[in-house]
Amino acid sequence: MVNIIDFGFRLFDKWLYIMRSGNTLKSFFDDNDYKKIAIYGMGRIGKQLYAELKAVDVDISILIDRNAKCLKDLYNNIITLNELPTFKNIDVIVITPVQFYSEIERQIYEINQDIDVVSVEDVVEYVYRKQVGENG
Repeated sequence: MVNIIDFGFRLFDKWLYIMRSGNTLKSFFDDNDYKKIAIYGMGRIGKQLYAELKAVDVDISILIDRNAKCLKDLYNNIITLNELPTFKNIDVIVITPVQFYSEIERQIYEINQDIDVVSVEDVVEYVYRKQVGENG
């Protein structure tokens, strides 16, 4: 089993490398032609992802969190997963609680199989490898 603390450190180490290099995670979405983004999970990682993507004008159409009612004061575009069918044209959902990725992915596909689903780890790893490849 993956140690979630070690995983978190590795994820943020790569993410900080990307940022120190003057890049952002935006290239993942541009390269994959994802225009309408949803973020699942507004814990610490979700909040950081949201802040970074908003800063570089990525269209975050909706936020999804099981505690959406408690977060409505902070985010006006936050919903629960059960409300997902009312939102059309979402290109990709980025799952931030990576330790529950498989379970959340399954729940999303039970609702809508036409939306791409990735983990925040996939996003960071893609940009990191692209960055290292360009510099390495």
